[in-house]
Amino acid sequence: MRHSVGHTPGTSAIGVGLAITTAAIAATAAPLLVYTLSLAAFGLPHVLAELRYVDIRFRARLTRPLLIGLGALIGVLVIGRIAGLAGWDGAERAPIELMILAGLAAVTLPRLARQGLAPLALGLVVIGLAGFGCVTAPTVALVLLAVLHNLTPVGFLAERLRGAARRKALAACAVAFALVPAVIMAGWPRLLLAQAGWISPDATLLTTAPLSAHLGSFVPAPWLDAAFATDLFVAAVYLQVLHYTVVIHVLPRLLDEADEAETTIPWPRTKVFPRLLAAVGAFTLVGFAISFGDARRAYGVFAAVHAWIEIPLLLLAVTPLTAAPRTSPA
Repeated sequence: MRHSVGHTPGTSAIGVGLAITTAAIAATAAPLLVYTLSLAAFGLPHVLAELRYVDIRFRARLTRPLLIGLGALIGVLVIGRIAGLAGWDGAERAPIELMILAGLAAVTLPRLARQGLAPLALGLVVIGLAGFGCVTAPTVALVLLAVLHNLTPVGFLAERLRGAARRKALAACAVAFALVPAVIMAGWPRLLLAQAGWISPDATLLTTAPLSAHLGSFVPAPWLDAAFATDLFVAAVYLQVLHYTVVIHVLPRLLDEADEAETTIPWPRTKVFPRLLAAVGAFTLVGFAISFGDARRAYGVFAAVHAWIEIPLLLLAVTPLTAAPRTSPA
């Protein structure tokens, strides 16, 4: 049996609202602090939690040929990222990583074609966008994908839930993942907090460069000098916190114990896994504290794997499971 997500509708709505407001204010007031600490403490744990979720949830959709195809392409991605740790320039890797993304989507096309024209068209659109980014501005495309990746929990919630539960979740997501970032990007929340003296953009507990040196994580190079660059970064940091929260604390509650029976990787059981994530988070926090730059580059290998593998899995979300999902978690 799984735990319910929330207790009463009113309490749940209040709790979600407070969490969203707190994340938005914190990211706006101290973007570097929130970015570095959330990445250091929850980056790798969220990767593991997300990989476990998609393995449990989508394993039934993956045939052996699909697994082999996806695994081979992810293997190439990992080799490229490791080569990046050894000095291979990111600008040179970017087109290759986008081609890998197109390949991951292409592997799903036969399955999508059997589901109808719309799923097939969706897969072709993903391939086309990856190809367009590859030939026009690959590094810009990768940065934009880093921002958009924070929206993937919306797709997972839409795939898992049904009926009223889905409508409520997507309504909350519309506010949390769209409206709030749009308000942050408008710039006036930062101005209001600055007038109140609550802004400390370069504050951080870790030894790292100032905020300006980190903008490129979420702001494409051509936009770094734009007036909205800081607000775009703040919105992305807020989305990162939201992404981590949903992946670590919400998605696992939507899994049934029966779903854990057959997975590609022998993951720890539900009762043990949170303890593992806590230990991993403590370990990575120490690593980032010792050398933020080195830890960030190493984390990039794991982050790329989980971000890229989710693209084909979200495409496969339109295909049926061997067993129909429940309306809501019990």
